[in-house]
Amino acid sequence: MPTQVPRRLGRVGRILRLAQPGYMRVRWFERRLTRAATRIGADLIYPMSPKDLVTAKAVAVGEQAIFRQPSWPSAGPKDIVDLAPTRLELSSSPAGPPLPFHTPDDQRPGRTPEPGRHAGVRIAFAYRRSDTTPAQYLESAAERAGINVERFDGAIDWAKVHPDTTAVVFVESPYPAVEITGSNERGIPVLFWVHHGEHHLSANLRLARHFGAHAILMAHSWHLAHRFSVPVHRFPFAVAPEICVAGLPFRERSRDISMIGAGVEGAGGRYARRQQLVAALKRLYPHTSSFQSGVLPDEMAKLYADSRIVLNEGGDRHHPVTMRVFEATGAGAFLLTDDAPGLGLLFHRILHYTQIDDDIDDQVAALLADPETESKATAAHQHAMDHHLYDHRIDDLLEIASATRVFPHEDVPASSGVAALIEEDLDVQEIALFGMNQLRSELEPYVLWDGPTLLSTMRGHTVDAVVLGSAYHGRIDVPAERATRFIYASQKHHGELERFVQRRWPDAKASVHDGIMRVDLLATSYRARSRFGGMPEAGA
Repeated sequence: MPTQVPRRLGRVGRILRLAQPGYMRVRWFERRLTRAATRIGADLIYPMSPKDLVTAKAVAVGEQAIFRQPSWPSAGPKDIVDLAPTRLELSSSPAGPPLPFHTPDDQRPGRTPEPGRHAGVRIAFAYRRSDTTPAQYLESAAERAGINVERFDGAIDWAKVHPDTTAVVFVESPYPAVEITGSNERGIPVLFWVHHGEHHLSANLRLARHFGAHAILMAHSWHLAHRFSVPVHRFPFAVAPEICVAGLPFRERSRDISMIGAGVEGAGGRYARRQQLVAALKRLYPHTSSFQSGVLPDEMAKLYADSRIVLNEGGDRHHPVTMRVFEATGAGAFLLTDDAPGLGLLFHRILHYTQIDDDIDDQVAALLADPETESKATAAHQHAMDHHLYDHRIDDLLEIASATRVFPHEDVPASSGVAALIEEDLDVQEIALFGMNQLRSELEPYVLWDGPTLLSTMRGHTVDAVVLGSAYHGRIDVPAERATRFIYASQKHHGELERFVQRRWPDAKASVHDGIMRVDLLATSYRARSRFGGMPEAGA
């Protein structure tokens, strides 16, 4: 769509284009863009920036929906983020609709799952063991149900998977991804449990291919289902009864409000709102509040069992129904939360929780003084015990496995050079390119930055990986400091990069593949080491 008209008329056209005022050019462009997009009649509209939301709203008519990024303003009544939980066609993949779990029509009665009810069934779980991954609780629930569980910690050899296995369940994280040997020649259903939203989407699309998934189990962010090529089923987190039990009577608890999560300290970044809320609450309740990060699950459970209110703010990277929702309700605390898309289908907005409002000071004071807060916390706890134990999720898992169609996966053309190395590092999402812009066509599924633009316009912004090509002539340290996980460099930069890395990250691991140096910084935000030696889940 040209931004200036008329496109022809020779010299006269050039004069007219030069004479157009900027505001007029923008107005005409938006009108032409709106008309063109309306003619196309797309089911889903992707604005490329927040300012394009106005045009997207003008185009969206009938059943069309608008997809926008989590940090952008709402797209209004056509926003797929809000529509997908209640409209199954907007939370389905092109491969077809999911089973109708956690939809407006899913009104199953509460129940206590019987131990041993699935005796004789066999399931394999493949993930990296860590302190915090919810996969361990799903696995324990399978054992309580009488299922014969096979465990593959960090690596799986298909030749060692029992031929009578009902399904193999891969789990998104902890990273790095599970290593695979051999192929699924027996045609066992492969399910992939996805834990994150937009900020891990491109990694999860690659992981689905890497694992050979026949179906996706999606914990939340169901509006992303259309991005996967296999069926997507709703599969939220749940209450782990081995750690989440109702604690002290509500009024005897020593903490008025608490929260365990990343970014509760500091200022700015993706948890800026969380930090503002926490700072206000610390001032109001200096002795009866607790806000921490990096806490192990058993310690977290003890804190929530001694708290009247648990704060749940999800950040601005995605729209998660976090594990904290179930940790709080499982402990019998009252949930004060972001009203994340889909949460209202799991719990009742009025009877079970309250949405955070702008005046957090008065809101928390009112909740602590209101006798109904205790009754709502009790009701939410009972609802969680009746509907949202990992024991309930195991029943859903077996239904999904029985409905999953096994099919051969298409061979994907192999990449080469730097692109091949990056594809092996499956948890890479965001990449900055310095002197190697020719890689753009090979790295389309990734979030790509032009390196110099990143340095000049995004102060302090980090990326998963930095690529240093032979056409880059600047200093090594400046772009390298922007990497949180990997640095890839052409032969021209090997010596300088190796010396810098030895000074800056002495524990990093460097290797050379076909002339490309790959540096694994081993660092990295939520990928911190755990006592199991693996990488724990994102704190969210």
